[in-house]
Amino acid sequence: LLPGLLRPGGVYSYFNGIASHDAFLHRVYCEAARRHLHSLGLTATFEPVRVSVAPGTWEGAEAGRNWWALEHYSLPVCVRRRREEGEADG
Repeated sequence: LLPGLLRPGGVYSYFNGIASHDAFLHRVYCEAARRHLHSLGLTATFEPVRVSVAPGTWEGAEAGRNWWALEHYSLPVCVRRRREEGEADG
């Protein structure tokens, strides 16, 4: 569905909050997403966005768990690739 909504060169992004507590797992999920998006005809990059949270921000949050514990958020920037010759529409 997604590739059909974007024209070649069109840009798409989404909320990338998976594994927000573990930098290693977050990178693994970003790579898995990048590969999946590539199979759909999209080139995905992840732009680091610094996240600074004031002390006490998460007080009272569910189970006391921080929603985001990493220094950087990986902002997905996905661009629909231009169709190459012989490539089927996606």
